[in-house]
Amino acid sequence: MAKVPDETRKDFLIEVAKLYYESDLSQAEIARKFDVSRSLVSHLLKLSREQGIVEIRIHDSRSRVAQLRGRLCERFGLEDAVVVASSTDVQQTRALVGRSAAALLEPLMKDNVRIGISWGTTLHELVSHVRPLPLKGVEIVQLHGGLGSGNPDIDGFGLAQKLAEKLSGSYRIIQAPIVVRSVALRDMLMQEPRIAETLARGAGAAIALFGIGSNLPAISSLVRSGALTENESRALAQEGAIGTVCGLHIDVEGKVWSGSLNQRLVGISFETLARIPLRLGLAAGTDKAVAVRGALRGGFVTTLVVDEEIAEAIVGGD
Repeated sequence: MAKVPDETRKDFLIEVAKLYYESDLSQAEIARKFDVSRSLVSHLLKLSREQGIVEIRIHDSRSRVAQLRGRLCERFGLEDAVVVASSTDVQQTRALVGRSAAALLEPLMKDNVRIGISWGTTLHELVSHVRPLPLKGVEIVQLHGGLGSGNPDIDGFGLAQKLAEKLSGSYRIIQAPIVVRSVALRDMLMQEPRIAETLARGAGAAIALFGIGSNLPAISSLVRSGALTENESRALAQEGAIGTVCGLHIDVEGKVWSGSLNQRLVGISFETLARIPLRLGLAAGTDKAVAVRGALRGGFVTTLVVDEEIAEAIVGGD
């Protein structure tokens, strides 16, 4: 076996590297050419990289949204995520998020599945894009009381009914407001047999569908529905309740806010929601980024569908 002189080591490293990377010779061919072992050639190629003689660059051809998806999953331990391109028209962005969520959900739509559902404009887009399927035994369950907004298309009971129709299933709704005026009234309603039974069935759902809301007055669904005034919404945000998941107000760390409003919620608790295996959260529009981050930190979400601007605001700097 030929010995490589120390004084010519760098020149030899360059020659070996050129043969391997430029002339496309195999390590075995290079070993035979210089009467050295293949393991020595492998070692020399490694040295050429360590000494900066060879620089290897990987050009990542994946799209930006695919990179953001990977970062979201890695940082927050998500089972899956979809990031769609953002549009200057927030309604178009909502439609893209809803359509992508429907496509993600469709393979999971099987006989006898039970799905819990919340409310919201982006969730409305999801339901609108679900294809009719001739399934058996599907049950859709409203996870909390209604907004009473006068727009059943985005309210929980309307979405539950529409999704059940598309999946040839049945639905259960909660005939009570999402928030009532006192804790005592809330406790009384939660003990009503039909409400208690519906919530119990929601707790046994395999899938929960919900939009991630913000308490910024300009984009709050609760303000649009009349459930909160702009001043009430602004006060919530100032007190640390930056967003909502299934009606539950959360802070920036994803903890359930300790204010009285959560105690007057007619609906599912965080502990119950967290036991549902697949929790699909949706959001569109960069103003939702803080609320989405909170929901992720709090473990509300296992699968996320958002637009690029939200994803960029959360993990774009990683």
